[in-house]
Amino acid sequence: MNRFDKNFNNVDPETSRPFSSGHPDGAWIIAIIYGFVLFFALVAALYGIYQSIFGESMNLTPLISAVVVYGLLLPPIFLLFKRSKKALTWCGGLLVVFLVALISTYFSNREAALPLLALVCVQSYICFYILGLIKDKLLFN
Repeated sequence: MNRFDKNFNNVDPETSRPFSSGHPDGAWIIAIIYGFVLFFALVAALYGIYQSIFGESMNLTPLISAVVVYGLLLPPIFLLFKRSKKALTWCGGLLVVFLVALISTYFSNREAALPLLALVCVQSYICFYILGLIKDKLLFN
């Protein structure tokens, strides 16, 4: 397929999915959503470092949380942009982690389980969407 062809209309002829900036349909949106989470984790970590330096006590919880978030969410971003099937495995693992967190939170503090339920629903949709990209042969490594 040649994108400079007159008949090219930014749609994959096999799957009828639109192309976006050379990346698979929607994969870059998922990566951007994960990127927003990483950005806010970085801001929280920098604020925790600021509080530790200029505050009365050491507050390294945001820094440790940011390291964990980067360890969990940075690999799927790279895998999605590399168009790798391994992104589904990584996102499925994240779904399992979120499910375990939801179950443990539900039994200890039921009010705090609602945001985790929303997180599990979003991660489930992301896994379902990535599975669709793999079935349409838009993720192939």
